[in-house]
This record gives sequence, C-alpha cells and structure tokens, in this order.
Amino acid sequence: GVVSHSIVKGCVTENITCGYVGNIDVGGTNPASLKVNIKCCDGDNCNIFNYEIPEESEKIQGKTCPTCINLNSNEECVADTNIVCREKEDLCYTYVGTWRYK
Repeated sequence: GVVSHSIVKGCVTENITCGYVGNIDVGGTNPASLKVNIKCCDGDNCNIFNYEIPEESEKIQGKTCPTCINLNSNEECVADTNIVCREKEDLCYTYVGTWRYK
C-alpha cells in the first residue's frame, strides 16, 4: 500500500490526547493505519520537539469496533465491517474533521 509520512504542527484544543503514542486503525474497503505521536505544549512557538514514529504493533488485543472511512466527503460512512483492535487499542472512536489548505 501507499505510505505517507507527515509531521503536522499547529494549534489544538486542550481536549486532545497529549502524550498519546500508538496506532489509529481503520478497516473496511480502504484499510489504513495512522501511527501517531502527539506532544503538546502551551508557550508561544514551543512545538519544536523531536519526533519518532511509533512502531506498528501486530499483537491482536481481541476487542472489535465497527469501521469505515470516507475521505474527501461530508457523507456519513457506513460501518459495514468490524476491525480487530491491536495491543493497546481499547476504545472505539469516531473522527470527523476537515483539512483546509491555505
């Protein structure tokens, strides 16, 4: 598959999971895995950390979550399949967002 490495810096609300290192997985017809390392700080221009992309865990945890992904669309995706969670993944999630390039 296609691998795209990214580092994104900017502003977020305090409710984001600062310090989270791990995978965010999506299955279905377009399976994907986002490996993340989220660091936060609260001073001006403070986000100058050195980052490491976490290794992907193949260890199956056993929990399942409904899964789907719908990119470049405002339409609700239909979770037509389940994904098996990996090692430290113990929550199901829904993510909605907009990337706006200026």
